[in-house]
Amino acid sequence: ARVQQCARDFGIAAETLASKRELSAIIISGNQDSRVFSGWRRSAIGDELLALL
Repeated sequence: ARVQQCARDFGIAAETLASKRELSAIIISGNQDSRVFSGWRRSAIGDELLALL
């Protein structure tokens, strides 16, 4: 839900911000090598996701 809200705030598709596959990998394995944790995505949602891990 948070990724969708953030994507709406940016006016982009949620999949552009973080795909369901990426989110699943992060949740299951704690994988921090995802594009979600670099560049503009990190400041948009990545830091918030890291805080939840």
